[in-house]
Amino acid sequence: RATMASMLRYPGIAQYIGRHNRFRMFQKVDPGEVDYGLEFFNQFACVLMQGGLSRKAVATGYHLLMRFLVPSANSEIGRMEPARHEQFIKGRLAGLDRKQYRGALYVAREFAQLDSQQTFEAGLSMLVDGIAQLK
Repeated sequence: RATMASMLRYPGIAQYIGRHNRFRMFQKVDPGEVDYGLEFFNQFACVLMQGGLSRKAVATGYHLLMRFLVPSANSEIGRMEPARHEQFIKGRLAGLDRKQYRGALYVAREFAQLDSQQTFEAGLSMLVDGIAQLK
């Protein structure tokens, strides 16, 4: 949650990492400067290690977390969440054939109301539960 908040506070972080993936974990820093990408990687690995996860599970968990955090932040930064476009979505779905678009119409209202906070919390919960299941 703190990392997501930082990415939203400083939107260039998520955008840069999304475009320059090799700097997702390591940053270009001058001698004596802190490499916060490496610090984050180290701290996250330590947390998962304390949970008794294997090396492979720790590595996979970190990778999955970053694959979730960066796009989640960029989705919010880019105003891609459905709730920001609720009227447009509802307008496009209104009047569609109920048989042909049964699935879309079934979830239309709930989908159009999804915001980034709901989506982030649901995804984070699933991700944490999934990481705990890694061997």
